[in-house]
Amino acid sequence: MERVVEVLVQIATSKFDRPLSYRVPDGPTLRVGDVVRVPLGNRDVFGFVISAEHPSTAGMKLRDITERAGVERAFDEEGLELARFVAQSTVCTLREALSAIVLSAALPRVVERVVPQGARPATERFADVPERLIALLWSDFPDGVLVASLLRHPEARRAGDRRKLLAAVGSLVRARALLRVRSIERPSMMRRTIRVLVPGLGTIRGRSVERLVHAVADAGEMLRADAVLAGFSDAVIRRALAADAIREIVRPLDRQRTHAVRLPDLTPTAEQAVAIAAIGTAVEANTFGQFLLHGITGSGKTLVYLHAIARVLARGGKAILLVPEIALTPQTAARFTSAFGDRVAVLHSALSERARFDAWQAAARGEIDVVVGARSAIFVPLPDVRIVVIDEEHEASYRQDTIPRYHAVEVARERMRRAGGVLVLGSATPSLETYARAKAGRYALLELHARATAQALPTVEIIDMAQAFVAGTRRALSTRVV
Repeated sequence: MERVVEVLVQIATSKFDRPLSYRVPDGPTLRVGDVVRVPLGNRDVFGFVISAEHPSTAGMKLRDITERAGVERAFDEEGLELARFVAQSTVCTLREALSAIVLSAALPRVVERVVPQGARPATERFADVPERLIALLWSDFPDGVLVASLLRHPEARRAGDRRKLLAAVGSLVRARALLRVRSIERPSMMRRTIRVLVPGLGTIRGRSVERLVHAVADAGEMLRADAVLAGFSDAVIRRALAADAIREIVRPLDRQRTHAVRLPDLTPTAEQAVAIAAIGTAVEANTFGQFLLHGITGSGKTLVYLHAIARVLARGGKAILLVPEIALTPQTAARFTSAFGDRVAVLHSALSERARFDAWQAAARGEIDVVVGARSAIFVPLPDVRIVVIDEEHEASYRQDTIPRYHAVEVARERMRRAGGVLVLGSATPSLETYARAKAGRYALLELHARATAQALPTVEIIDMAQAFVAGTRRALSTRVV
C-alpha cells in the first residue's frame, strides 16, 4: 500500500498556499514538521510535512518525495495547530503563519562547492574566463572551494565582479573542468563568551568600550549575546576586540542540565501567598484556568511567578514566561537563571538565528524546562507546557504589526486552552479588556495592593487644571508642581 503525505512547499510567494500530495518512498515514517525535498515542476524545493502518513486514493498518480532532509524537525503537531489558529484568526495563509513558528535556520542551507578536475586547462579554451581565476583555482584550491568563499577571495575579486565570476565558474563547470558539488550545511552550535585581557586595558578608547570592559570584568565572563542585550552594540564589542581590551572565546555548546530549583530566600507576603496558592491549585487541577495578577509596582509579582513555575516543574510540567522586549535585560534573565539554573532558555533579539534555533531544538528534545522571552517565545516547541505567564500584559509589543499579525496573549490563551494549562497575566496597569474580563469573572482576579518591601507609596495629588485656568494660571503645569 502506497504511503502519502501532504507537503507545504516553501516557495517565494504568498499566492500559493495549497498543500501538495506526495508519495513516500520506502523508509522511515515521516512526521508532521519534517523537512523534505520534493519535485515541483522541473526543480526540487524544500517543504514541510503537514499531515500524518495515509493511504493513497485509488487511481492517484503522485510524484515521490526526493529525500528527507537530514535536519531537525521544524515543528510538531502542537506548533502546526497553533499556526492554523493564527492563520484563521489573523486572516493570513498557513505559510505566513508558520513563519512565526519556524525559524529560518530550520530550513537546510545548501552550500555549493567547486572542485578542479584534472590538469590546469589552457586559458585559450576559455575566452570568457579570466586567467587569474584559473590560476587561483588550480594552484590554491586543488581540492575544491566553496563558491561563496571564492567570490570573496581578494585575488578572485581582482579578476572580475560577482556576475563575471559566476559566469566564469559556469563555463568551467559546463566544460567539466570544474565539478559542482552541492551539500547541506549542518553547522555546529558554539558558545561565544568574552573576557577581559588585563594587558590590553591601557588601549581602551571611548566611554562605551570602557563601560563594556568594566561590565565584563565585573562579571568575570559574559556571553556575547548578553553583552548586546545589556546595550553594547556589535560595533562597540568589535572595537574592544580590536583594541585587545577583551578576548572572545568560542567553544562547543554543552548543556549540563540540573534539577535544582533555588527560589529567592524571601517569605511571601499574605497577598503573595494567596496568589501563589490560587495558581498552584489551578495547576494541580490540570484544567484550563486564567488569572489576572493585578499588582502595583513593587508588589512582588515576580516572586509569585517564580513560585508558580516551581510548582509546575515539581509536577513534571514546563513553563513559558513572556516579558516585553524592552524589559528583557540581563538582570531579568538572571532572576530566572538563578532560580532554575540551566533548565532555563532566555530568548531575545540579541541572539543569532542559529542560537535561537538551537534553543528551540533543545526545548523540543526536553533539555529545557523554562523559556523566558519576548512575544515569539510563545511558539517555542516546549512539550507539556502547564503554565504561561505574561508579564506587563498591557504592553503593545505583544502585538506583532507585520504578517502574521498575531497577539501573543491570544496565542497563549489558545495554547493553554488546548493543553489544559494555566494562563497568568500580570500587570500594574492591565489593559481595559483584560480588567473588564476579570471583573466579569472570565479571569480569576488576584490583587497585590501593597509593596512587598512594606515601603509607603508616594503621595499622589490630583489637580483640576480647569479650575487653575479659571484662577488665572496659564502654565501647562500647575503651581503645585512648579
